[in-house]
Amino acid sequence: MSKPELIAAYVSGRIGRRVFVRGLTALGVSATAATAYAKTLAPDAAAAGLGRDGSGLRVRAQAEYPGGDYGDLASIVQLLLRIGSLLEGIVDAGLQNAKAAPLRLQTGDELDPDDLDQLDTLRTQLLSHRDALRTLLHELGGEDTSKVPDLTYDVPADALLDLQSVLEANLGVYAAVIPQVTVQKVVTTLTTIGLVGGRHAAFVSRLLGDPAFPETFQKAATPDETDQLLSGLEG
Repeated sequence: MSKPELIAAYVSGRIGRRVFVRGLTALGVSATAATAYAKTLAPDAAAAGLGRDGSGLRVRAQAEYPGGDYGDLASIVQLLLRIGSLLEGIVDAGLQNAKAAPLRLQTGDELDPDDLDQLDTLRTQLLSHRDALRTLLHELGGEDTSKVPDLTYDVPADALLDLQSVLEANLGVYAAVIPQVTVQKVVTTLTTIGLVGGRHAAFVSRLLGDPAFPETFQKAATPDETDQLLSGLEG
């Protein structure tokens, strides 16, 4: 099974925790990460409002889950997938440039090889976040319509600047929607992803020579701010 197939089988109850963890480790996921996924996506963690159909899959209840100004829960997850796809596109473009020629900062300094490795790890974690969000959306009866944009950058450092902007916006969206979500399993998943996203933002800010901790409290983003950023980068 692929990673998305393993996740879908696990959350639907078709395979158990041990098989799920073994499957992930066989695909190259560390034992620690696999165990964390198993806990976050545990089938028994389903909260009120998610029932099961005849095949054992969870189905969306008639009631709409709230998400404040961002709409219902399915709309929120779809938005987060759009932002995640945009992040993937930016990182892919930046890494391609880094392999073709040294990735330089605006100061002219080359990125340390360890930093390039960390950018590769960041991309891997983005893919894992996408898998988890897709699984949530599937349980809610939705389908992922996001697409990874094909981006190019004349100046490699511009990729890092865009990455910084979208990561900060992403944190703002998570800060806005998590308090509005009432399904505990979804809260757990979004919080876990948001915490890792905060580390991503701090890492990229450090690469650019900016403060890793720009604000004491993360500002919640508004839908208008989010739409403006996405429309500008998704083209």
